[in-house]
Amino acid sequence: MAKSAAENTLAIDPGNSVAHSVLGAMAAVFDYDWQVAETHFNKAIPSEPVPPMVRLRYAVNYLVPWRRVPDATEQIRVALESDPLSMPLHLCMAWCLYFAKQYRETVDYARRALEIDVNYYLIWNAMGLAQLGGGFTQEAITSLRRVVELAPWFSDGAWYLATAYYQAGDHERSRELAHKLASSHGHTYGPSIYYAVSGEADAMFAALEAAHRHRDVDLPFIQTQPLFDHWRGHPRFQALLRQMNLA
Repeated sequence: MAKSAAENTLAIDPGNSVAHSVLGAMAAVFDYDWQVAETHFNKAIPSEPVPPMVRLRYAVNYLVPWRRVPDATEQIRVALESDPLSMPLHLCMAWCLYFAKQYRETVDYARRALEIDVNYYLIWNAMGLAQLGGGFTQEAITSLRRVVELAPWFSDGAWYLATAYYQAGDHERSRELAHKLASSHGHTYGPSIYYAVSGEADAMFAALEAAHRHRDVDLPFIQTQPLFDHWRGHPRFQALLRQMNLA
C-alpha cells in the first residue's frame, strides 16, 4: 500500500522527493535492491529544499548499510539545520556516532538530545549500546532498563539489556532474561546482538536468518554494528551479506 501510494504520487508529480525517498527506502530495506534505491535517492536528494526526513531515509536506509557513515552523518547534520528539534534526526545522529565507534561522543550527544524529550526511549537505547561499546556496562544497564520501562513492547530493548547483563558478568540474569524473550521475540534483530556477544554462533545466525526472512528493518545495520565485528569474516555472515546484496 505504501509503495502504491508513493507511485501514485509520482504519477502526479514525477519529481516529488518524498515519494522517491519512500520508494528508495523500501527497495533497500525490503528488496535489498540497492540499484533501485540509489536511483530513487539520486532523484530525491538534488531537489532543493530537501525535506529533513528525505535526508534521514537516504542516510539510514542507503548510506549506513553501505558503510558510508561520514556521508550519512553529513546528511543528518544538514537536516538538523532545518529541523533542530526532531528526535528521529537526533536519534540518527547518535547512531552515526555509534557506528563510527565514537562511544563517548554518542553518549554526550544522546544526553543533550534527551533534554528535548527525556522519554524518547530510542535515544536511551542508542546511549545504552554506546555505553556498552565504551565499556561502561553498569551505565549501559541503567540506560537499557530505562528503555524497557518506557517501552515494554520494544523487545529489542530487553535483548540489549540481556546483552548488557552478560557483558557485566551477570550471566545468570542475562540468560534468564534471554530465555524468557526467546519464546515470543526470537525473530528480530535484537536476539542476534545478544547471541553475538554471548558467543553462541548457531543461535546468532538463526536469529539473523529469521530477521532476514521477516525483513527486519534494522538488519542492514549489521554492516556497521560494532558488536558484530568478531563475526564479520565468518562464512555464514558473508553468505548473509550476499543474500542482502551487500557483499
